Amino acid sequence: GQEPRVAHRAFALTANAVSEPIKGDNGVYVLNLTAITPAAQTSDYTVSKQQVKASLEQKVEGQLSEALKNAVDVKDERYKFY
Repeated sequence: GQEPRVAHRAFALTANAVSEPIKGDNGVYVLNLTAITPAAQTSDYTVSKQQVKASLEQKVEGQLSEALKNAVDVKDERYKFY
């Protein structure tokens, strides 16, 4: 899963730094940043845009599916067949 608070703190750290404990959605985290490697320079973001778009589409589809199941009270009983 994603941990926005942890990611935010990770990008705020400097090299060779240890964070204070960070309360996340799934636990408590302590970050130890040993080095910072700069991203490669690029002028063509086509692939990155496609990856972000695909990720967002998948997320929206999942959320829509859950909303529809909840709205019509669908019971997932697939476990009975496997």
